[in-house]
Amino acid sequence: MDANLTRKRFERLFTDRTTAQEEWDLIRRFVYPIGGGKFWEDQRSEHSMNWREREVFDDTAITGCDTLASSIHSAMTPTSSRWFDAGFRNEDLKKDQDASDWLQKCMETVWNTIQESNFDLEVGETYLDLVAFGNAVLIEEETSSLTWKGVHFKSAPLKECYFELDHRGDVSRFYRLLTMTPHEMVTKFGKDTPDDIAQRAEQADTTRVEVIFCIYPNDDAPEPDGRPTAPDKRPYEFHYLRRDGGEYIGKGGGYYEMPVFFPRWRRATGSIWGYGPAHLALPTVLTVNQLKYLILANAEKVIDPVTMVTERGVIGDVDLEAGGINVVKDVANSMAPYQSGARFDVSQLEVDKLQQSIRNLFRMNQLELQQGPQMTATEVEVRYELMHRLLGPTQGRIKTDLLDKVVERTFNMLFRAGKLPPPPESVAAANDGAVDISYLGPLARAQKMDKVNNVNRWLATIAEMSNFFPDIGKVPRAAQLAQYTAREMSIPADLVRTDEEVDYIKQLERQVEVMAQQMEEMQGAIQQGQNQQQAQ
Repeated sequence: MDANLTRKRFERLFTDRTTAQEEWDLIRRFVYPIGGGKFWEDQRSEHSMNWREREVFDDTAITGCDTLASSIHSAMTPTSSRWFDAGFRNEDLKKDQDASDWLQKCMETVWNTIQESNFDLEVGETYLDLVAFGNAVLIEEETSSLTWKGVHFKSAPLKECYFELDHRGDVSRFYRLLTMTPHEMVTKFGKDTPDDIAQRAEQADTTRVEVIFCIYPNDDAPEPDGRPTAPDKRPYEFHYLRRDGGEYIGKGGGYYEMPVFFPRWRRATGSIWGYGPAHLALPTVLTVNQLKYLILANAEKVIDPVTMVTERGVIGDVDLEAGGINVVKDVANSMAPYQSGARFDVSQLEVDKLQQSIRNLFRMNQLELQQGPQMTATEVEVRYELMHRLLGPTQGRIKTDLLDKVVERTFNMLFRAGKLPPPPESVAAANDGAVDISYLGPLARAQKMDKVNNVNRWLATIAEMSNFFPDIGKVPRAAQLAQYTAREMSIPADLVRTDEEVDYIKQLERQVEVMAQQMEEMQGAIQQGQNQQQAQ
């Protein structure tokens, strides 16, 4: 793509995002302070970071944002256990034990690769951005382009990222606005560094330069066949571009898949950007923040009240310091403190109502543990079921826009690096080897347990009805029920017998029954012969 055209496309996106940034900046100030940096300022040095913002007087929204993000993290991608699995769509492959075992080994390798990376750290930041701004950006790349050393994740600040989406809503082009010192550019680009930047680096100039990192489709790339290809032949190209000069820096490179994932909490109609709980809570957040400010301002007057004096009632200056002496003409009437008429009880009631509204929008009442004895297993299950109902649409977006793509890209990178076991013949020869990714986190388990609980209730009803109608107990199919519940409860495939194994066991049991019956008949015949001989 022409460098000048790339810069024009970026500048158009930069301008179009102005309205959205106004809302994001308010959220950054009152809901997610310090997170992501100021949207309207170029933070080109540590001195531009304001660590002492003092405009937040109520932390309900801050706590709610952190609580909701942490709950999503622990419920969908827990750090202590594997949170995803996969299964074939093809019914024949589902029943093939070798194919199932191979897929399980592949998923175990993918899980270990993600677990050994910095995924847990960066996805936590991604969830915070998602709850606060309604949008988040996570980037996955190989740690080394020369030899396989695993994968690396980066939660990019939303203020730096710009997108163009295709007709399906997936990221088609990605732009990231970076600021780099001349020395950083020399270490990054080496001999490809522009001459004027290299001269500034020699002069120890630390003024940062704006550089656009862009990823876009490669129209000249051949159809991917799963084998490694040269960087310029891959489906996606990337380049670095000077914003002021408009020319590419260096040769760039390529990706096999789009490495940038762009989850949104909910999509705003008519915009590529999403919105989250913080957008809905923002009017209430601003109101309660202003109300708390007024309460504190009035409390100051009560704690250290204004002193009223009568005209010529005080001789000399008024001394309000501790132990100060004031000479007055009339001790009873010359000086008196101002009595504020502020109704703190009424204002506190209003604050409580507003705070409760914010808690509801961030689902705090449903997500936080209640005061009292430790919850039982049933109460924990009910809590996750409630979370599933509350976060259902968002859960689907996180799976589709983020987690599915992380698992798929990691699998593809491992496959190209030769780190996965070779597939069995049944998988290689199958016309349809498509795989569905399933999730094993507490929230996903709660969703699946709804189906299992329905089956259990149905079986309990059947058992109760069989007391009056004995034939009704023949309706359930035992083997299919066991396999269904195993799938819904994400039981490993190697722990569940296939239909062929079940049929083989049934055949052996029938043979044993036939042999036992024959032995019983032989023993009966022998006993009958012995009885006849004794009778003679």
